[in-house]
Amino acid sequence: MWSTLLPSQAVLFSSAGGRYSSWQDGTLHIRLQAPETWRIQEICMLKNVTEPEAVKMTAAIDQKRNALYELILGRKFDPDLFDLVFNCSTFSKQQIVTR
Repeated sequence: MWSTLLPSQAVLFSSAGGRYSSWQDGTLHIRLQAPETWRIQEICMLKNVTEPEAVKMTAAIDQKRNALYELILGRKFDPDLFDLVFNCSTFSKQQIVTR
């Protein structure tokens, strides 16, 4: 079934991608993360908001992401769910995909 959903070599960017692919042998689970200061700067630039607004947005995003992990996985976030972690402040998504 999995092969009908995605090509044999695909990258799925999703907060819940691990839940959808955990049953597939040979799946590599990748976490994209970045330092909070970088994330705040990115939100300021992309959303054209002040730093205090970006700080609030970052906290809200983190809270929602953690709630999503708990909802989908039935337990709190565990960094051991991932095989590989990339720092988005040093690699773009495109660079990660082409590496």
